[in-house]
Amino acid sequence: MLLAILLATTASWSLVARIPGAELLAPWQVVLVATFCAAGLWFPMQLPARALGVWLAGLGKRARVLALLLAMAIGGIWLYAVPIGNAPQGHAEVTVEVLPGKSPEAQGREVWLRLERDGTDVPPHELIQNGKWQEKAPFLLAIDPADPTAVHWEGHYTNNLRLVFVSHPWSGRVRVTWNGQQRDIDLYRAIASDSGYALELAGAFPSNYRLAFPDRDARQWVVALCDAAGLGLLSLALFAWLVTRRSDVPSVAGPISNIARESLWLALPLMATSMVMLLVFYPGLMTSDSLDQWRQAGAMGFSDAHPLLYSLLMVLLRAVWDSPAAVALCQSIAFSLACGWLLAQLRHYLQAPARAAWLAAWLLALFPLLPMTAVTLWKDVPYAAAVIALTGWVVAALAAGPPAMIRWRGVIALSLLLFCVMAMRHNGPPVAIAVVLMLVLLSRSSRWRVAAAGGLALVLMLLLKGPLTSALDVERKSVSYILYSHHIAAHLAEGHLPDAAKDRELLHRINPLQNDWAYNCATVNPVVFNPDFDRRHAQANKDELLRILLELAQKRPDIEYRHGLCASGLIWRIKDNSNDPLYLASVGLWAPEGRVVWIERKPGNPVQDSKAPELAEFIGKLVLLPGMEFIFRPAFYMYALIFACGVGALRRQEPRLWLFILVPAVHTAFLALSIVAQDARYQLPLYATALSAIPLLLAASRKTDRPRSTT
Repeated sequence: MLLAILLATTASWSLVARIPGAELLAPWQVVLVATFCAAGLWFPMQLPARALGVWLAGLGKRARVLALLLAMAIGGIWLYAVPIGNAPQGHAEVTVEVLPGKSPEAQGREVWLRLERDGTDVPPHELIQNGKWQEKAPFLLAIDPADPTAVHWEGHYTNNLRLVFVSHPWSGRVRVTWNGQQRDIDLYRAIASDSGYALELAGAFPSNYRLAFPDRDARQWVVALCDAAGLGLLSLALFAWLVTRRSDVPSVAGPISNIARESLWLALPLMATSMVMLLVFYPGLMTSDSLDQWRQAGAMGFSDAHPLLYSLLMVLLRAVWDSPAAVALCQSIAFSLACGWLLAQLRHYLQAPARAAWLAAWLLALFPLLPMTAVTLWKDVPYAAAVIALTGWVVAALAAGPPAMIRWRGVIALSLLLFCVMAMRHNGPPVAIAVVLMLVLLSRSSRWRVAAAGGLALVLMLLLKGPLTSALDVERKSVSYILYSHHIAAHLAEGHLPDAAKDRELLHRINPLQNDWAYNCATVNPVVFNPDFDRRHAQANKDELLRILLELAQKRPDIEYRHGLCASGLIWRIKDNSNDPLYLASVGLWAPEGRVVWIERKPGNPVQDSKAPELAEFIGKLVLLPGMEFIFRPAFYMYALIFACGVGALRRQEPRLWLFILVPAVHTAFLALSIVAQDARYQLPLYATALSAIPLLLAASRKTDRPRSTT
């Protein structure tokens, strides 16, 4: 009962505060309306409250406290990861006064101004005007102001509030006073400014330098706490219901007799949709990275800017069939089989019904990002296939238990998967190390064989990076300067420069025209792929850039924190809003001039030859819709996977089930430390693992339930 009252109260406060005009109500009126709404919400809130109450009653006192604290933490994550908008309760009082006099160079004292609230201009009639003003929509204009001439406004805002002035040779001076702050501004500019001068007064504003979090007043914080408490308790109630729900598993459910056959069947849906995507976007999707590596494979002239292993795979497949379709076909089959293997192992371990496995298989097949990426010539596809297969290996070890012995052919397969993971991506080695450690822990009877597989993978890696790279005369081109440059640009954007004059001179030579190196916290592209940025000079001085970065980071770790928070937004941020500088590069498609393109039309490039051009246009424009970014942003799938893993661990009463999530977690953690762009392909293993595992984890049989009789 108390939980139902709490849920109804928090929900009513959150709803009432968002009613247009609610900020004008007195506190007693807000309480009265919220109480009335809570009474109406009382009945629908009883169902989740009852499920949560029953589950909490079965826990100890300490566990109940921890569960409720966890609910508040979950609500806080939702508050910032979604993000949930503010209640319209921000109050401001703004006065703009035209000052006497002007700059010596100014040809007049004109003042053009407009007040912008939540991205919309405040109508001039809402501004209290003192003196002679003219309406020049959307601006107010004072041409030759007498003393005193001023504008006053008092009101509320939801997200932000700012003043926008025009700056040109006829501009005068103003004094702006707002909420206890004051600033004198000389609007004179020798050349007319298109953007004018904007003064941010309150709230959060778009910025390329950092994520913008809203400023909240006391009332907004109360509503935010209600949002967090309500969402957290509802999430915990859903968790409780899923944990306590009775299993729906017939008595005949048991170990899968043939994992290989089950894996193949479960791989077929994704394999089928991948083949459809290959025909629609024939001969495969290719971005600039793909085309560069394709040309290298054709000319047998390689650069280690791309993984050599993937280039050699292209060489091998081109010898059989000189078409991008050969690469797309092989990697999509490998990707599908890896997903089928993971599904079969999970179903065996969790004793989940077959329909849950087939639901997961079709989720993989119909989630457009996966089949489209599977036929894109990116190194991330074979990397993801290897990571998914290794995750299935961990699940197999969890299911088999310590007595299981890995056969020698399994050692060879395991070493090849570990080698592929390490060779394809920079965050692959930590994933390989984590898998080896987990398998050593879980397969004690085979620990030396697991160690042998890891050692063999390391030997293959050293041979690839050493003798083979030298024998093929691979151009060694370190790209570490890209990461260093992104971090250094964050400091330059904040005006934090190195102390040494020679270091400042080096940074100036790399980009002499842009003091902030065109910094964007969400992506490195504006910094390094910039005509004013000397990449050759930066690469030649990468060691010096690392030293400068470490010195800057030591003095201003707060800049590093803000940069990391924004750069890793792909990992933890579920939704963008207008105040965030994030974006999402999801698929290898673009639509210049309204036509969908998946291979750039240049001499020497493969020619796109769709077998269903109209379908290619439809699918391409569908996945390029701005709203698809919300569906494709991977943070939600990580949160959902953690949630489902908790449900599965409690239903199976096996805490070690949490080891399953360590593979995608290690991949994600090391990606967050070194990410330079918001590309969805970086999280391809997470998408596949989450969509495979979530239905099976939620449908896992409970050990406390007896199987239903089939007679």
